[in-house]
Amino acid sequence: MSIVLRIVLVLLLALAAVEVVSVVFRRLEVLDRAHGRRRAARRATLYRLIVSATRYVVVFIALIIVLDFLGVHTTSILAAAGIVGLAVAFGAQNFVQDVVTGLSLMYEDTYQVGESVFFPALALSGTVEEVGLRITRIVGSTGELITLPNRLVSEVANYSRGAVSLSVPIPLDVGCDPAAVRAALAAVAEQLSTPEVAVRVAGLTAVVPGAVTWTLSATVPTGQQGALATNLREAAVAACHAHGLALAPAP
Repeated sequence: MSIVLRIVLVLLLALAAVEVVSVVFRRLEVLDRAHGRRRAARRATLYRLIVSATRYVVVFIALIIVLDFLGVHTTSILAAAGIVGLAVAFGAQNFVQDVVTGLSLMYEDTYQVGESVFFPALALSGTVEEVGLRITRIVGSTGELITLPNRLVSEVANYSRGAVSLSVPIPLDVGCDPAAVRAALAAVAEQLSTPEVAVRVAGLTAVVPGAVTWTLSATVPTGQQGALATNLREAAVAACHAHGLALAPAP
């Protein structure tokens, strides 16, 4: 009866440990989704892998303890398991490195599908096609699909994040009234500014015979600078025409 009670107690503790770990990581997953975090899906995958690994480890430990209570010599089992584990570790070390690095990339949200990246150590660049536990696939500049083991990812330059400075020069006739130019361009800046992008008038930035250059500047998210530059040029030209401000003659 004493052995039975010990076995039941061990099993209950094992179930409780697994349940506690599951609840903790489920709560973390819910919190990530509730806060709308961009990498919530990747973290959820990582959380489930941790819960699954914990379940196997707890079950193995509980099994060893139960066998020990039943009088089975577990020393040889543990020794055999250690030898097998060592052999697997040596034989699959590249695979383990790929998975560990993949988990790190997913948790740190280093890059996502659709982003433009560059791997300096490998001299590879392209658009991310797939991010997995073992491999990363990118599409190169000429359309080739490159499969990259995650263990080779040591340094990444992500061109799809952060912000870049944008300057749009507006060449005007030297006879334009500076106050009128500033007012017209200030209206353009106010019109095209958003909560994410603040456009401002940098002022008169160059003077050459017969022409002056005024500049609009902004800090924009990577990938949006082309569209904003086009909109700024169109709006600036329209504002100049509306206010009777002549553009600089062609050199």
